[in-house]
Amino acid sequence: MIYESQHFNPDRLAAHLKRARTTIGHGILYELGAGGTDPNAPLPSNSEKRCDCSGFALAWVPGISREQEGKGKPWSESIPWVNTDSVVHDATGEQRLYVQLQWPTPGCMMVYSAAMSGAERCGHCAVVSEVSMSPTGPRSIHGIDCHGGLSGHTISAIEEHDLSYFLAKHAIFVALKEDLHG
Repeated sequence: MIYESQHFNPDRLAAHLKRARTTIGHGILYELGAGGTDPNAPLPSNSEKRCDCSGFALAWVPGISREQEGKGKPWSESIPWVNTDSVVHDATGEQRLYVQLQWPTPGCMMVYSAAMSGAERCGHCAVVSEVSMSPTGPRSIHGIDCHGGLSGHTISAIEEHDLSYFLAKHAIFVALKEDLHG
């Protein structure tokens, strides 16, 4: 099932966006597979101040641990580790933890998997902060992501910027199932 934005609790999505913005400017560096394991931590990074996109946008921002294996949750076996591939698989399939939205809305996450990316070896994800819509869908999207950039992973990795390239990757828009009303 693909949900429309009115099915989501706007306060929860606003809280996701607010939390994402608190990380900008803290000098967190990108490292694949790092961060997002403690949803109660003040920042998504590990002790070395490193994080990746999934640890940031898909786990820490919505307040879950990316380590789900052995947690005894209904999704623990199908999503033992939260990453772009597991989230796309869940949101487009069983929807145990993540659900898919028809259109982006501020505070949701957008994600594409390695298979959707084409030549990339892994996918990418971000938190949506602003959307410009046309009658046929999103025209442009801004958001907050954690990325290594082109500088050898030595820049502050979390920033808010234009993420319209996600549209060319056929990214999907997701939120936690608990972000639904009721």
